[in-house]
Amino acid sequence: MLWRGRTLDLALRSLALAGAVTAACVVIGVLAAWLVVRSDLPGRRVFGVLLVLPLAVPSYVAGFTWLAVAPGLTGFAGAFLVLTLVSYPYVLLPVAAALRTADPAVEEVARSLGRSSARTFLTVTLRQVRPAATAAGCWSRCTCSATSARCRSCGSRRSPSASSPATGPRSTARPRRSSAACSSCSRSL
Repeated sequence: MLWRGRTLDLALRSLALAGAVTAACVVIGVLAAWLVVRSDLPGRRVFGVLLVLPLAVPSYVAGFTWLAVAPGLTGFAGAFLVLTLVSYPYVLLPVAAALRTADPAVEEVARSLGRSSARTFLTVTLRQVRPAATAAGCWSRCTCSATSARCRSCGSRRSPSASSPATGPRSTARPRRSSAACSSCSRSL
């Protein structure tokens, strides 16, 4: 059953979606955490609160919202966008905590020894937050995989011979989705 064409295709697309979302969440989450914790950005505390607001919105509500705002945003791109915007705070929070507890003097020493800011970030800062970013990336991958599994379960088409009170006999109408995120995801899967 696993090696059937459609099953294998769905599994590969799910893995690609989870991988792409995880990579994007780690990049966005680490950069956002650095901006909130280590930069001198004006209003960074306000940005810190605003950046974690997606955690207050269930993923299916975010899916409905995105489909209402941009109905053409479906398929892999739509699923990628919605899942990334819903999941990046799972990376931001642990990495921000790791940056708060990491000693900034190590970065200052690297800069005083002639390293550029970018090189210091890549070689010193990222090493300090790597365990938090890795664990958070794994968590965002798990939430993405769980969401795409829910999407596949509600995104199946009715067979032409199916009948229901809502659609009548022999209808080819698609069943109602339990969430808009499912609508976006199922078209990519």
